[in-house]
Amino acid sequence: MTTREYFAPDSVDGALRTLAERPQAHLLAGGTDLLNDLRHGVIEPGDVVDLAGVAELRELDEGADGLRIGATLTMRELLAAPLGTRLRALREAADLLGGRQIQAAATVGGNLCQGSPAAEVATALLVHGAVVEVAGPDVRRAMPLAELFAGPRRTTLAPAELLVAIRVSAADAVWRSAYRRIDLRRSVDIAIVSASAALDVDGGVVRSARVAVGAARPVPFLVHEAAAALLGVAVADEAALAAAVDRAAAVARSASAPISDVRAGAEYRRAMVGVVVERAVRAAVGEER
Repeated sequence: MTTREYFAPDSVDGALRTLAERPQAHLLAGGTDLLNDLRHGVIEPGDVVDLAGVAELRELDEGADGLRIGATLTMRELLAAPLGTRLRALREAADLLGGRQIQAAATVGGNLCQGSPAAEVATALLVHGAVVEVAGPDVRRAMPLAELFAGPRRTTLAPAELLVAIRVSAADAVWRSAYRRIDLRRSVDIAIVSASAALDVDGGVVRSARVAVGAARPVPFLVHEAAAALLGVAVADEAALAAAVDRAAAVARSASAPISDVRAGAEYRRAMVGVVVERAVRAAVGEER
């Protein structure tokens, strides 16, 4: 495992200048994916731009408008943050990503930019309505998180662009939420399938909802029809809630197009999509069975 040149900018602008000159350079955040890919020959050695010294990328800011999560904030830093009951799905996902050593290095932005359909924090941030900030040579722009994903190991970022932060509005951060996955060995394997659900419950009734599924399509995705199945449900009405959850799970299964690989077959994955959606919704309601 070798590199050509190593760069350690101390600002976003400095990182962008380096990327403009070397658009094929590898970005190093936590390194949990990059170093493994280099070691196993998945990607070719090249220039490396280390983002560890860019303070802006590691900040977790809270304001009246909501939360702004720096792209290189680590999972352990996220878990240690005083978030209270907010962003529960995100915290549950971060807590399941690898062991403590991996969590100390793995970053929120790195997990998203790896482009894995099974990225742990992707579905959790999708259901919280996350928006990503992207910096390029000329301008910074924002877009819904869903627009970041282009396919396995691919994002919509241009070679000279950089994910700077993830934003969640104050209103979306307090939605009841949960993340659930099925894996072979907790904290060792990535998800066979995963799901997150977020509910805005007012007066005991679901006023708004989002459901997202991972590892069942080429990208993590929102299932709008599954969320629609939950609207208007009184969470204390067990029969109505059970029927709505069943509908949401069935829609999510139908919307999935999983593959078979060494970890699981496509039909098993499709069946398990319904299971994790049901578990995530019930956990978000507070009535997981």
